This record gives sequence, C-alpha cells and structure tokens, in this order.
Amino acid sequence: MSLESKIANLSLGDEASVVAAIKADGVEKSGFASNISALVAKCASSDEAEALAAMATVKAVAEGAVEAEAFNIQCLTPILEQAGSRSAAVKTAATATALAICENINPFP
Repeated sequence: MSLESKIANLSLGDEASVVAAIKADGVEKSGFASNISALVAKCASSDEAEALAAMATVKAVAEGAVEAEAFNIQCLTPILEQAGSRSAAVKTAATATALAICENINPFP
C-alpha cells in the first residue's frame, strides 16, 4: 500500500509502517513530503478517531524518522489548536505529539 493511500485511510496502528516507509525510501520518494497537507488536515480534524490517528503518526515520525522534520513541523499548528479540544483523549495526544515534535527537531538546520 502506498503512503498516499495509507495517509488517506489513516488509523491507529499505521504509524510504524509510515515511519518504515520514510526510513526505507526517504521523505520525497516515500511520498511523505507530497502528502503532508493531507496529514496536516487530519491533525486538525474534528473527527476524534481521525485526529488521534494523525497525531499518533506525526509523533511516531517525529521520534523515528527525524529526516522528515522539515515536513512534520507543518503539523504543529493544528496539533497545538487541538490542545484546546473538548475531548480529553485528543488533548492528551496533542500535548504528547507537540512535545515530541519540539524535542526531536534540530534547532540548527
């Protein structure tokens, strides 16, 4: 399954395969770079399951595929906005994901 279709149909548990694809093929060739806008939109989703799956993926990429940080950082704004969600699960995931992005980004690009 391509990374594009995996992101389009993202669910919890898909994060390891996304990281593996990035590590195996690189950020561009894997399709992560060209599909980041879909992941950003899923992070901002009002659908709890979709937002949780997207944030789990972003967190896994931040921790396991640091070569994607230039693209992954684009998810930070919607994730910070999700920290104000009414859902406790979304708030918790947003906090953990935002911290993972910030802790794993290189301040000296």
